[in-house]
Amino acid sequence: MDPEVTHTREALDLVALGDAQRAAEEHAAAIEYYERALRAEILLPIETRVALRLSLADSYHDLSKYAKARQVLHPLEDDLDSLSALEQARVLHRIGWCAFFEGQIETSEALSRRAASILIPTAHHDDLAICLRRLAYALRWQGRVAEALD
Repeated sequence: MDPEVTHTREALDLVALGDAQRAAEEHAAAIEYYERALRAEILLPIETRVALRLSLADSYHDLSKYAKARQVLHPLEDDLDSLSALEQARVLHRIGWCAFFEGQIETSEALSRRAASILIPTAHHDDLAICLRRLAYALRWQGRVAEALD
């Protein structure tokens, strides 16, 4: 735990500062705040921990640091059953998107399919659209254009 961050409010403030930097597309600055908050994540509610890791992974992804993004998400992947359906799908499709950029197209396809199957029975249509679009990219990259169009 970060010895400088000893209260939940401080950790939440770091997350908010990271979010502000990310909104300004200052990904390196966002990462600094998110990393500090992550070192104190035990102080945060579970939903905030998940959002923090997703935002940190997105910031690394935006800087083309795909392995680092996957590393940030790994603890969530190991504990998917404790997450909501939406959180599970978001973790899986982000890991899949990193896999796509790392050239692991089949892994990307499998994770996108899994995320989409979690979201289909829910009302999270925006996230489902993202999963399906990423699935289509993976299929198209493999030359399966007709399947991607389905």
